[in-house]
Amino acid sequence: MKKNPLKNKDGSAILVAVVIMVVVMMLAMALLLISFSLFSTANRQQDLAQSREFAQTMSRMLEAEITVSVPDDADDTVLKDKYPLWYYLKETIGNKDLNKQWPPYDKKAENGKAKAYRYFNAAEAVSGGGTEDELTEEVKELMKQTEILMYWENDNDTSSKPTDNETVLVVRVTCTSNRETTSITTRYRLNLQETEGRKVIWKWAKAAEGQDE
Repeated sequence: MKKNPLKNKDGSAILVAVVIMVVVMMLAMALLLISFSLFSTANRQQDLAQSREFAQTMSRMLEAEITVSVPDDADDTVLKDKYPLWYYLKETIGNKDLNKQWPPYDKKAENGKAKAYRYFNAAEAVSGGGTEDELTEEVKELMKQTEILMYWENDNDTSSKPTDNETVLVVRVTCTSNRETTSITTRYRLNLQETEGRKVIWKWAKAAEGQDE
């Protein structure tokens, strides 16, 4: 019995068509995966850029409040209202009552971080950031996801008193945008200036800054 050559050709054509469809589908899926990968990478880069920009902005705002030059003759009421962060640092770090003083970070102590580390949210730490109504929803959300860590230490670890040119304030700003996080750490050194009336003026100067890896 002779085989029908038309049937063989039809079968081969169907097989070729199936193979072509499979190849086309695989190419389409590959293109989709590449598109998704590029999209995800672009989103991550955007989130990272956003978190870095906001962390840098917050660091600059904090720097302006910490390193501000205050009037020598200003009383505590004016200092507290006009320079709240500067005043807070002076009153807590420089408090002579050890029970009320913000203790320095002692690297050798078992619970040194628990005693010395203090955390703030962006709205608490920055007084010049504008009212809540003036902020966009995006900025409000970023502020909620921004953490500010502060602690202070002495070059001379044995001293719990703030000392001229030996006391260092460490400020770390961490901002998260979706899954991308940026941390910037800034160090400020304390300079104690005594006036003619023997009043001691606190002056912070930025010593170093860097983005955490």
